[in-house]
Amino acid sequence: MNKKFAAEKMMVFLFLAMAFLGACSGPSTNRPLYQPHSGTQTFTSVENELRTAPLVCDSPAACPENVGMVYSAENLNSFPKPQVLKCTGFLVQDNIVATNSHCVPDIIKQNQMSCAGLMAIKFVRRGPGQPDVFPCQRLLNYSQFDPTKILPDYAFFEIARTGIAPLGISQTGIPNRQQLRLVKVVPWEKGARLQSEACVSALNSALNFSSASAWSKTSAAINCHSAEGNSGSPVLDKKNQVVGILQSAYKEKQLQEMKRLAPVGTQMPDKLIPNIILTNLACVPHPVNGRYEREKCAAAENLRITDCISLDSSTASAGELKVNKEWTDRLPRNFIYEFQTDMAQELKRAVPRCVRVESPNKLLVVYPGEVKYAMPLHFDAEFRLLRKTNFFKKSESNYQISLTKSGDRWKGQLSLLSTGNGLGSAAQSVIDIPSCTSADESQGSMTRRIEGSPQALVKKDTSLCGKD
Repeated sequence: MNKKFAAEKMMVFLFLAMAFLGACSGPSTNRPLYQPHSGTQTFTSVENELRTAPLVCDSPAACPENVGMVYSAENLNSFPKPQVLKCTGFLVQDNIVATNSHCVPDIIKQNQMSCAGLMAIKFVRRGPGQPDVFPCQRLLNYSQFDPTKILPDYAFFEIARTGIAPLGISQTGIPNRQQLRLVKVVPWEKGARLQSEACVSALNSALNFSSASAWSKTSAAINCHSAEGNSGSPVLDKKNQVVGILQSAYKEKQLQEMKRLAPVGTQMPDKLIPNIILTNLACVPHPVNGRYEREKCAAAENLRITDCISLDSSTASAGELKVNKEWTDRLPRNFIYEFQTDMAQELKRAVPRCVRVESPNKLLVVYPGEVKYAMPLHFDAEFRLLRKTNFFKKSESNYQISLTKSGDRWKGQLSLLSTGNGLGSAAQSVIDIPSCTSADESQGSMTRRIEGSPQALVKKDTSLCGKD
């Protein structure tokens, strides 16, 4: 792909990403609240609530001992009883539980990691007399939670030793189209059910613009369902090791808002498919040894999905040539122009740089000085980015130029008459340009590219891109 098209590709992504994030304000988390039903008894602690909450499995063959239901006290002052937050958690050591940061109430984070009486986990009972409820003893580590962004969302807390074999953590990344399995707690009003469901990872997807690499800090998966109470669920690979933590999902209303704000011509499915957003544990410090793939994850953080798909530029290039010809054929022949491509503004601009000698001594010309263009992206039924793209004119802005010849110079005013949205403008600027020389005629029109924000020029390691 040539540098010109690559730069335009980056610009398109930035536009789409801003619209996407602005529309969705981050994916929806799955954390139901309820008020404990303790009869006439006074609420004392979440572990006492958990002891009376049944936890069952869909089938004995799919009933892991190391995945459980997390209760945490969200609001101790709620009337008439405190609100309890339900999530999923799982063992990564026989005394360390992993879940989401958004499942940990602020009161615990603000209480210097003390969580006594405020958070606990319940596992499926292994046998008569075996403990199944384990109170949180100490919050070990957690990520900062921002509901407006797709950021890693994890927390680890310590409990008493359970004697239960934990899930192993894999920090080898989440490649594209990897077969995964989601194990989740699906709560009802009082208890919950453990369920398992197959997924497949989806890099380069509109579901998560930042998920372009096996080493992206967050990823996406499709074909598995997410509901309230699933937050904190382990996402397993074929070796039954945890590669990620479910943190959220995109909802139908967010898709519709994203489509509303996307550039004209963007193609994506009309309805959302089952999906989850997950934290990539390759990019999370291990709760025991602190290790993670720091360098790879830092490099992948700069990658976006359009960095990792080689867009087919043939259709777009043909569209660009057509737009350019139709536009330039309508420009007045009185001038030789400098043609500017403004990457930040997504437009092409014709700026007169000299007046041809055969022009009259006074000029009053109206011409289409700017053309706004679009390069829409296309997504398949699974919301994966396709190589196909296009290039077309969205709108144009008309200018009036009024000039009087004075010696070998032309002086006057340039006025914006109308913009692409049909609104007139009184904006004016003084213009002073020379008469064209024979050298100008020989050189003809010039072109210049305005790259816009330096952020688009960040060096990126595309060797980390996920492969289809």
